Amino acid sequence: MKKEVNLIGEKNIKEMSKQGFFRSAQILAEDYDIKIYLTDQIGGKVSILKFNTKKEIRNFKSIDAACNKLRDFGFNKFTIYDKRIGR
Repeated sequence: MKKEVNLIGEKNIKEMSKQGFFRSAQILAEDYDIKIYLTDQIGGKVSILKFNTKKEIRNFKSIDAACNKLRDFGFNKFTIYDKRIGR
């Protein structure tokens, strides 16, 4: 069973990060999709809502861009899963 991912706007994620709402962050790269997932204190999954959509996860053009976004959110440590190279 796949866990549901809650989509939240960037501005709200940044505020929640400042308050310590998230316990971990991951970048998942599959083919041309590079996405950020955050895990909250109770194990729920959160991702960034794509601008001007209601149900679409934001994609990044590169792993570097996703890393920079996590740094903007205040994360200094995060995990990168790159399925394109098998790690």
